[in-house]
Amino acid sequence: MLLINTIDSLKNYLNSKNNIVFIPTMGSLHEGHIALIELAKEYSDNLVVSIFVNPLQFSENEDFDLYPRNFPKDIQLLESLDISNILFIPNIEDLNIGKNSFAISVPSNISNILEGSFRKNFLSGMCTIILKFLLLIKPNMIVLGKKDYQQMIVIEQMCKNLFLPTKILKCDTKRDISGLAKSSRNVYLNIYEKQEAAILYKCLLDIKSKILSGTDFRFLETQWINNLEKRNWTVDYLSIRNKYDLSLADYLKYKNKISDLVILIAARLGNIRLIDNLEISN
Repeated sequence: MLLINTIDSLKNYLNSKNNIVFIPTMGSLHEGHIALIELAKEYSDNLVVSIFVNPLQFSENEDFDLYPRNFPKDIQLLESLDISNILFIPNIEDLNIGKNSFAISVPSNISNILEGSFRKNFLSGMCTIILKFLLLIKPNMIVLGKKDYQQMIVIEQMCKNLFLPTKILKCDTKRDISGLAKSSRNVYLNIYEKQEAAILYKCLLDIKSKILSGTDFRFLETQWINNLEKRNWTVDYLSIRNKYDLSLADYLKYKNKISDLVILIAARLGNIRLIDNLEISN
């Protein structure tokens, strides 16, 4: 594995490479990231993994300074996978992300919903850095996890809208045996919270089952928000939506198109905010 920190070194190395697959991460790697890399290996031997904790996608009240970072452990994990890949850990100064820099503006129909309703700069900041990486690396494919579903859809729409040739590889969410989705932020959970957090996946499975049996969508959302609040959760959103554009779905319109749906949730247990989702077609 080759560790690269500068843009010039990255460009020079990739100049002779083709069929590149890119896996963007913010580090604190876990089994979910390994799944992304394993999927990438099915398509190419030329992999680029990036680690960059992107300050642009954190709001003032979020945990940028506290976000888990462990570069030595991440490097050791990647080396253990025995792949001939590049690990790109850029210096923040090299990425031109100051206040006078250009940035991506995400259309309001998708930036003001779900995560965008609660994280002011998230989608714009995320797209700005991803676009910079795509222009630098010029990958044939980018691997994205379904765990961050809205992020995945927004990147897909950005690539289509800007005529970028990069194809999107979508990787299923990796879960603990309890069903809890793997996340770098899970390190914040204590033993009780980790056990309680498994209720989110049970919520998604129950809603999926009842959608398939014909229950009204809004009723299910309200029922489970109430259930979670009784367990001391604060629910930011629980929403059944079209899985292609994340528009709000209703039962009458989608009762014969159930496979077009995804259930998305974001909820807080104490100070810990967790997100998850489930496609009905799975």
